[in-house]
Amino acid sequence: MARDTLDCAANISDEMLSGWRDFPPTPAEMTRIHEHVATCPACQRRLKDFEVVASALLHQREIEPGDRILAGARQRLTGVRRRNVAPRHIWSGLGALAAIAAVVLLFVYVFGGIAGHPAVTPTATTGKTPTASQTPAPAPTLPPAPALAPIVDAQTAWGAQARTTVSTRLDATHIFEVGGITPDGRELLGYRITLPASGQVAPGAPAEAGFVTMSTRRFTSIGLTDWALYSYGCCIADGHYLLMVQDVTPEATCSVCDLAYWSYDINTGQKYLIAKGTDFQTVEGAFLGHGLLVMWTGEGVKVADLATHAISTVPGIPASARLAAFSWPYLLYTVEMGDNVPSQTRVRNLTTGRDSALPQVDGDTVSDGTVLLLGDTLFTVEAQPTLPSTPTGSTGPSTLYELDSFMNPGATLKAIATYKDSVGLSGANARLIVFGGLTDVAWDRAEHRFVRLGGSYILSGNYLIANTSGTAGNGTVPATVSIYQTAALPVHVGG
Repeated sequence: MARDTLDCAANISDEMLSGWRDFPPTPAEMTRIHEHVATCPACQRRLKDFEVVASALLHQREIEPGDRILAGARQRLTGVRRRNVAPRHIWSGLGALAAIAAVVLLFVYVFGGIAGHPAVTPTATTGKTPTASQTPAPAPTLPPAPALAPIVDAQTAWGAQARTTVSTRLDATHIFEVGGITPDGRELLGYRITLPASGQVAPGAPAEAGFVTMSTRRFTSIGLTDWALYSYGCCIADGHYLLMVQDVTPEATCSVCDLAYWSYDINTGQKYLIAKGTDFQTVEGAFLGHGLLVMWTGEGVKVADLATHAISTVPGIPASARLAAFSWPYLLYTVEMGDNVPSQTRVRNLTTGRDSALPQVDGDTVSDGTVLLLGDTLFTVEAQPTLPSTPTGSTGPSTLYELDSFMNPGATLKAIATYKDSVGLSGANARLIVFGGLTDVAWDRAEHRFVRLGGSYILSGNYLIANTSGTAGNGTVPATVSIYQTAALPVHVGG
């Protein structure tokens, strides 16, 4: 790769630009980098170079010892993020989630309660997991990518009346850093931060995790704190439980080791420590859904029942498998098949134990931010060669694909839309598919176009939160957030 000889007038370093690309910054920084890159040929060239490296890495076969190398890379990358990039909630703006970023956590928001879910037991499997001696089908051929889809801003797409604007200032001395919303839209999740007399929050100031009831503006603490500028995020919710991922040692080099997973029961106010980053050799990431926390660990895929506190191993899935996505009752993972053989993508139904291969999805390109599940529908994004219509300075393009009824052997991958930049998948519901990375857009499934959200955002159930105007306190907390009830969004407001 040729060294860029252009100079950046703003003196933005390679490390800072790479950090901005791989890990979504705060709204203020996102605006700054977008505005700067649009007018800076040097940064445009360097972003293009990053994409070349990212594309090569996505298709690079791993060398031994495989997962341990990945774990080390994740730890180092996350350490760089903490030193060079302003803090953010790790599932906002999910985790995202650039396709090549080695992000610590993987979360998919849930779309139902926990009542009546069957326990995951060692007898709940009937499928067979492939071995390295089996030869899978060759990597699938993707359908042709459609032309670049139109992009509009949220107000043009849905109208100003589609959102509710909420101030993040609770009172004269407290601000609330919003990190999520409950699926019923009743509580905002995040951190209460006490403002000192100076009005500026110090990096080591405690941030009190909890939730604000929308109707009363009352804050409820869950009894845990994090550091104001190093908070991983509180919380995500499934209607009954909140999950907080606490960083017990900010700025440490082994960030995976220093994470603690906590569950909080909204009904009883009880919390408990589910796991630490050092449990089961390592906890690489986790998904919340249907009262379960599904964890990718060094000892296989583990399932924690948040009601009983029992933790079990999902049988039949090798410890070397990579957990990629979860949406009750489906669990998506990939399996290494041996030297010079493509990885296999597989899906497990936790209620029936049925385990099936998904030959439509190339296991070598499945990684954090490239795939997610919504019921029995799979979405994936793939980088595309630059098209003639790709705008100057773009890092893309990327195409969104959809696989409906994926347990059906006849299911076919469909090309849905192409976006001008590289994107990573963050979340989905019946109306929207939202993307992570530096891209503040969502695909509107009803209007068949991309909607620019502005700033960072969080999708939970039928609710979308977008950070909006200004900043409060330490400059990283938006002064207001916009809340959209996506099930009630109008169609074709902007024509």
